Amino acid sequence: MADKVHTNKCYCDIPRDKLAQLVQQHYIQHVPTTEMMRCAKSDGEREDIAVVALLDVPREELVKLLTLENPAKMPHWLECHKYIRQQLAEEGLCLKGVTPTDPGPAQST
Repeated sequence: MADKVHTNKCYCDIPRDKLAQLVQQHYIQHVPTTEMMRCAKSDGEREDIAVVALLDVPREELVKLLTLENPAKMPHWLECHKYIRQQLAEEGLCLKGVTPTDPGPAQST
């Protein structure tokens, strides 16, 4: 199994313009994560890149892969992940497992 990803940052912590720029680089221009990391100017930028690189990881894998500094924030982090993926799909960037009409996981009642 791959190493865990440790972060205290969520998608909602990254300014929208910065998030859009990183998504553009990684998913539209196909700049590899390693190249983006090499060009980053700070640890904060590297953390932003790492978080954006997780956008195409399915929720089930994220739970296994991600370690948050505050584990109680995992439900929030997963909701932000789902929301951003859905927003990108609506803007025409469909990531693995998401379509513009995808309602997300079924809610149990």
